[in-house]
Amino acid sequence: MRKEKLFSKDGCYSRVVESNALFHRETITRGSRVIKALLDNYEPNQTINVLDLACGAEPVSITEMLSHFPERNFSYTGIDINPDQVNFAQHHFDFPENIHETYICEGNAWDPKSCSLKDNYDIIFMGLNLHHGTPEEVYYLAMQISTLLSPQGVYINHDVYRPNDQPYQRRPEHHPDNINESFSLLEPALIEGVALPDVTKNELAQNSPDAKWRLSYSKLLHQSLIDQHAGVECADSTYKHVNMRDYPISLNDFSYIFKKADNDLNIKIIRYGKAHPLMDYIAMPVVSKSRDLLNNF
Repeated sequence: MRKEKLFSKDGCYSRVVESNALFHRETITRGSRVIKALLDNYEPNQTINVLDLACGAEPVSITEMLSHFPERNFSYTGIDINPDQVNFAQHHFDFPENIHETYICEGNAWDPKSCSLKDNYDIIFMGLNLHHGTPEEVYYLAMQISTLLSPQGVYINHDVYRPNDQPYQRRPEHHPDNINESFSLLEPALIEGVALPDVTKNELAQNSPDAKWRLSYSKLLHQSLIDQHAGVECADSTYKHVNMRDYPISLNDFSYIFKKADNDLNIKIIRYGKAHPLMDYIAMPVVSKSRDLLNNF
């Protein structure tokens, strides 16, 4: 997605966020509750290490969560593959005052160890990026997260998920108009041999028509962006991106994959409600090695 205008500094993704069509405000509210529960287990003067995967130019969601705790000290690390977004985040984004240290790395968020990282992180966040990955790529990322996550830490993932009762539809291998542009997020050797039969046994055949849920979701999102004043051009651009690249796993798949990556991981699913039809597709799984932490929010 390095070349996609939607995610460049001149793209419209910031308008997608501002429109709240994908429930960024609900993410901040729910995520702040998760972070409060985490902070209750830390010393007041302890610096909290935060890792933001696929941070983008304006990491609004996670930094807004952190701003709810002005008395706390945070160290922020962001990873993004787009150089223009890394540059903007480094030099122009206004981080909250309680973030005393920032490091933005141009690298692959799906392979975090490609950047110079700390030993572990208390909060790891990824927003609206996991849905681009295949089950095998998600499994590889889950193993990295397990390694990077502190014993009392949390991984917060705000994203789009296909309904649990719908079959999985695999992402195309390359751009439909350019066979030389791979859609792979990881080098094939990194996931060679990964087999997740409980996820992909209900997979649609390669040449199957689009799953009905994907058509319903993309149409709902397109109309929501228009209704919430993101603009027709932005709605069209997002619709094109969704139909070309977004083939998400389900929430059941998420839990299965993360437990396969590390059986000591515990998962809690947070839903945003039923006020809007799009809420059927969007949720916040929270992962921690501490079961007690997940019981406190």
